[in-house]
Amino acid sequence: MKNVRRMGAIGLGLALVIGSGTLRLEAQEPKPSEVSNSTPARRANDPSRRVPRYFDQIGLTPGQRESIYKICATHQQQIDALEKQIAEIRAQMLSECEALLADTQKQFLEQRRHAAVRARREAEPAKPSHESTKVSN
Repeated sequence: MKNVRRMGAIGLGLALVIGSGTLRLEAQEPKPSEVSNSTPARRANDPSRRVPRYFDQIGLTPGQRESIYKICATHQQQIDALEKQIAEIRAQMLSECEALLADTQKQFLEQRRHAAVRARREAEPAKPSHESTKVSN
């Protein structure tokens, strides 16, 4: 009976670890690229430079739009800070869950993670190299 409970707990723990690992990857954002222009450039998908859903369909004046951008920028800073906290908490949770695993389970988990990374890399479309675009004489 104890073994059944233990195996159930291990299975649940593995499911939690695998599930939280995929959530952590989604929460990561790429670093913004640096632009050499002297004027501050906005990212193309900057959430603070968007109006809330359906607002663009009600005839906002340019002044209203700019005011909304300022409000969104203020709140976006809070949202970014909270998302960073969430990512840190998820990483801590994952670390604590991994600490409960036996060595063989940790090895199996690492193998699964590496296999998932390889599968994602293989699923990405191949980028053409510079060599293949050159014309030979």
